[in-house]
Amino acid sequence: LGRCHHAFKFAKYASRYLAAFACRFNRRFRHDALPGRLLIAATSSSPAIAVG
Repeated sequence: LGRCHHAFKFAKYASRYLAAFACRFNRRFRHDALPGRLLIAATSSSPAIAVG
């Protein structure tokens, strides 16, 4: 069983599990490429018409 979930002492190990989750969550995107991608998206899209 390669991917079993085991019970753990929450008070003792919770900070480690939460830190590992935060690290994986924050590494989802390539943050260094975001400004360039935003600039490309902003310049290649057509203007939006405000209705209202």
